[in-house]
Amino acid sequence: MRDLYAQQLRNDSLSLVVPITVFATVLFSALAYIGQREVDSSFAGLLVTIFLSISAGKWSWDLSHKERQWEGGLLLIVVHMLLISFNYGMYGNPRSALPLLFSFLIVISSTILKPDASFRVWAGSVVCMLAALWYMGALNTADLIAELPIVVVNFLLAVASFVTSIDWMMAVNASFEAHLKSQRRRDELFEVQEELKRTNAKREFLYAQLATSMGVGQRITAILDLDTLLSQVAELVKSQLGFAYVGIFVLDEVAQKLVLRTEARPQYDPSPASQAEPPQLDLHREHVISLAARHHHYVAVADTQANKYPPHPYMLINVRSETGIPLMMGGRLLGVLNIQSYSVESFNADNLSMLQSLADQVSIAINNATLYRDQVLRYRLTATMNQIQTAISSTIELDTVLDLILENLVTIVPFNRAAVFVHRQDVIEMVASRGFPEGSQNIRIPIRDSEDIFLKLADSKAPLAIPDVSNYPNWTAVETLPSVRAWLGVPLLVNDEATGMLSLAREVAKPYTNDEIDLTTTFAAQAAVALQNARLYNRTKRFNQQLEYEVAQRTEALTEAYDRLEKLDRTKSDFIEVASHELRTPLTILKGYSDILRHDGKLKENDYYRQMVDGIYSGAVRMHEIVNDMLDVAKIDNQELSIYPEPVSMRVLIETVTMRLEEAFKERQQQFYVDGMDGIPPIEGDPDALMKVFRHLVLNAIKYTPDGGAVTITGQLYDPHRHRAPKFPDGREAIHITVYDTGIGIDPNHHELIFAKFYQTGKVALHSTSKTKFKGGGPGLGLAIARGIVLAHNGDIWVESVGHDEATMPGSQFHVVLPLRRNE
Repeated sequence: MRDLYAQQLRNDSLSLVVPITVFATVLFSALAYIGQREVDSSFAGLLVTIFLSISAGKWSWDLSHKERQWEGGLLLIVVHMLLISFNYGMYGNPRSALPLLFSFLIVISSTILKPDASFRVWAGSVVCMLAALWYMGALNTADLIAELPIVVVNFLLAVASFVTSIDWMMAVNASFEAHLKSQRRRDELFEVQEELKRTNAKREFLYAQLATSMGVGQRITAILDLDTLLSQVAELVKSQLGFAYVGIFVLDEVAQKLVLRTEARPQYDPSPASQAEPPQLDLHREHVISLAARHHHYVAVADTQANKYPPHPYMLINVRSETGIPLMMGGRLLGVLNIQSYSVESFNADNLSMLQSLADQVSIAINNATLYRDQVLRYRLTATMNQIQTAISSTIELDTVLDLILENLVTIVPFNRAAVFVHRQDVIEMVASRGFPEGSQNIRIPIRDSEDIFLKLADSKAPLAIPDVSNYPNWTAVETLPSVRAWLGVPLLVNDEATGMLSLAREVAKPYTNDEIDLTTTFAAQAAVALQNARLYNRTKRFNQQLEYEVAQRTEALTEAYDRLEKLDRTKSDFIEVASHELRTPLTILKGYSDILRHDGKLKENDYYRQMVDGIYSGAVRMHEIVNDMLDVAKIDNQELSIYPEPVSMRVLIETVTMRLEEAFKERQQQFYVDGMDGIPPIEGDPDALMKVFRHLVLNAIKYTPDGGAVTITGQLYDPHRHRAPKFPDGREAIHITVYDTGIGIDPNHHELIFAKFYQTGKVALHSTSKTKFKGGGPGLGLAIARGIVLAHNGDIWVESVGHDEATMPGSQFHVVLPLRRNE
């Protein structure tokens, strides 16, 4: 730039020197000419000649530099022809050829001094004209020699004048061209500087963009709390990109409003948005933020003073340009990024594209943080619900469970105060609370009319959220408590009936969201369960107390009755034993004398008396058996049954039993089978007592099996894996005897009762003194005696039967397990 200014100075100086030189040259030429000649018209001819020569030379120079040399030469010929005509016509003497000589000499000198001037055509034309003048006689040698000194002087002056004029014109052209070139250079440099400025600004903005994107990306991966993340992102965009204001608005899908989530603003520029309760933006307004949200495309304002869009509550005072960029994720609107600047036209296509990319990052951050928050919330909610359910199932203290519910609820749904109310007649009474001042825990709120909030909850059976209670009619405030702005009530439903409510209050107008309402409803359900459990527990407790009282009364009565029954049972057993002993002696006498009469020869001849004697004998025998059974039962009850063990062959014992009952099988036309007795070893036992066991079992099978049926006795070594005795210990060697019948079967409910003494399974009307009559009931002592004897042998006895059915005859199986060695 400094060299350019020096060159320009030299060109300007030359522009002043050249015209001075030309003027001096012309002046000196004129003076020299005048000094030799008188002042006459030849002086004017000289001036005209000089002027036309210089002009013709300049025009020829210009044409030659434009590659038009022939046009320049033709111009010179015309000019010199005019000069010849002018001089010859004016003077009519040879002196008129002097201009031609001047021209000729000027051409030669110019060609020598300026070879690149392209005057060769001019020189040729001058030679041609001189030859023509010589031939016409207009010029002779004598005149030429006589005027030679003057010609030489004028020639030299003219040459100097012409060359100097040519140099001056060349200098002027060069200066002008240099000036134009310099101006173009300055313009080019200015444009380069401006382009560099724009490039640097763009590069700095791109660098800031890259740094901001990297910062946002780092925060997305490092910060999972949504509020912290958005706050840092807004401050980062503001500081890195140099904007005045950055606000991030999140969409409330239910209310269809944009809620300011965070903002970065200058401290010296206050705005209505800085108040404690910032307004929400309606999506249907026409300002920049709502338009961007509605159209899902960025909206930019180049100059807010010429803005056609109305301002919004968050616009700064001195802001000049603004943009709203939607935050989208998968085609769904999450919110709007609002950026404001103090400069006009701060938002163009380039940075708007970058800001849109940045907004996409913010969208990802919001989506990721929301997903993480939801995941943490679900995890926390699950853990909390498990903790509450554990508390509900492990404790009966209502206060403990309700305090736990409120303590965990505040970590998920923020509130200033919360309480659990229970409906009792015409009031709702607080039974648990959190955040209430000291001394205000026992609150009772009367239910005044049908517009009462609790009655509305009870009727709707749904939550009720009030964004601002100051705008809610019939709101009843408690004077001793701080004022409430946002309120949420959830009914406590038990069996689809509202038994109370869960109340949450905020002291600022921050309405409860749908998610918070759903979460509170979940906690309210747990509170309802806890209240119901407490009611059931109290009811059960009162019932148990009453039951314990009644049981104590009944137990006392039963104890007295049991004592009486025990005394009666002992008395009965004593009576049976005494009566048996008392009856046994006369029966023995009756049996003996009747047996003698049966064998008397004279009575045998008389059929009538013989039948009567046989009847007396048969009755005496039956009575004797009954008395013996009664004595056995009495001994079993008194644990006085004596066992006299000895080796017993079960095969022989079973054969003896079946032989004595052979007449009964024939009478009932029943089949009798014995299987497996040869393979079992002898046992230690009382043969007479065991004979009674199997006699009663077989008689029972005959009695409850219809005519034509079958009774089977099987024997084998005891295998607990096939048939496990309920009361027989494992590891002992024993035999297993089973009595099968194809009779009517036994109801499973009676499997234990049939072994009780005097128990009858059938109707009393079917009682019979016959031992084998079908379904004929006896005294009910046989199975009781059988169990007593088996247990006295340290064995076990039980019955198996699918049920009682006289149509299908499922039958019964009586199992007897006896140890090989009784005292082992």
